[in-house]
Amino acid sequence: MRIDQIQIEQIVSEVMRNLQGGAGAQRPTPAASPTPAAPAASGDLSRLAGVFETVDQCVAAAAKAQQELAALPLAKRGEIVQAIRAAGVARADEMARMAVAETQMGRAEHKVQKNLNCAKFTPGVEDLKATIHRGQYGMTMTELIPFGVVCAVTPVTNPTSTIINNGIMFIAGGNAAVFCPHPAATKCTLTMMALLNDAIRAAGGPPNLLTSVAKPTLRTVKEAMDHKGTNIICATGGPALVKAALESPKRAVCAGPGNPPALVDSTANLAQAARDCVAGASFDNNVICIAEKEFIVEDSVADEFMRELERNEAYRLTGAEASRVAEIAMVDGHPNRDFIGRHASTILEAAGIRVSGDPKIAFLEAQPRDVLVMEEQMMPIIPVVRARNFDQAMDLAKTAEGGRRHTIVIHSRNTDNITRFLNATKPTIFVANGPSTAGDAAEGEGHLAMTLAGPTGEGFTRPSSFCRERRIALAGGTLAVM
Repeated sequence: MRIDQIQIEQIVSEVMRNLQGGAGAQRPTPAASPTPAAPAASGDLSRLAGVFETVDQCVAAAAKAQQELAALPLAKRGEIVQAIRAAGVARADEMARMAVAETQMGRAEHKVQKNLNCAKFTPGVEDLKATIHRGQYGMTMTELIPFGVVCAVTPVTNPTSTIINNGIMFIAGGNAAVFCPHPAATKCTLTMMALLNDAIRAAGGPPNLLTSVAKPTLRTVKEAMDHKGTNIICATGGPALVKAALESPKRAVCAGPGNPPALVDSTANLAQAARDCVAGASFDNNVICIAEKEFIVEDSVADEFMRELERNEAYRLTGAEASRVAEIAMVDGHPNRDFIGRHASTILEAAGIRVSGDPKIAFLEAQPRDVLVMEEQMMPIIPVVRARNFDQAMDLAKTAEGGRRHTIVIHSRNTDNITRFLNATKPTIFVANGPSTAGDAAEGEGHLAMTLAGPTGEGFTRPSSFCRERRIALAGGTLAVM
């Protein structure tokens, strides 16, 4: 039998009160913790709620806040989560525009959508399910309890939405957090965090459930990961970050990079496939990890598919134009940081190509082993690769995806092809006949996560991803007291 955590909390409380000899027994008061130093007073960011000068101060403040949160009823925790949701919705537009202004990445209207989606679709305390087993030997209950303080490293690509999403998950699970923002997104990340801290306080929660240093660096990230006061790591970022997190002796929940291919076979509805491919690849200028990064198309339909792309506000690059864009988009085998998340028109202009309007993406034909195909570019410049047949298309897509097991997209009306591709790739997200964004809650079913933990197996993270299981065994005649 499965029951929710509020019910199990009531059952356990009733049992323990009776075992202790009276219904009036009180819950023990948590041990007192040293009061952390006050937030630093130097600089604008350091005056924000939850912002401190040192990692030690962050951890001390978060640990104290987590103890206070753990002493609150779960229903109160739910109220705090609702306050975070309301703050995320109320400030979605403002924070999206701040993120674009600071990072120069993405589209403000899409970041607004991400902020709103995270506030609305991130699971809360309802995710904390408990299990009861009853029999002749008594009753065993399994519940989820917090790890404590999460060291959470957040990306430059999705700064404010990740704070909303992670903040809800961590607090719903009973945890506090020390955030480690990307230095290029410090202002928007800390501002979003402080707004959530204000909402938490207004809802009756403790101060400093979410903390960060005022000046994040690689050194402070390592210090927070290694700190004895942090209990679990949540790392959302690139391969170097994931590697560092996995080398820690602590449990790490890691969201690594992807390079999602979209395969278009000869049976696909080409008009829909092109519309969906443009929608997914152009979302927030391709900075999200699940976005289509290359289109692998059967040769028999490739020309018509590319015409359909053009009908959906995609700019086709050919000849010298294609060569110039490919040359500046990738440098030394890696994406040019100056163009990550920039508008297609900005990148084209840098290559000396003037276009009218604001194309959603630009695309060019490429060879299977071109660096633009093999590496995650995170910009709306999309290579199109021709394949002789479905078997070769599947092989090329698998090679481009590189075994990351992240996201795979296919457009096909052949169910055998869809099934073969799914079984051959074993991704964390598999989307058939839709944009990549259908793999997330906003345009599909299920819950939303900004930390897609493929490398460590949690998949779409949720509050329970940051909890431990605890078993409570009430043996023999204990049940009689109920």
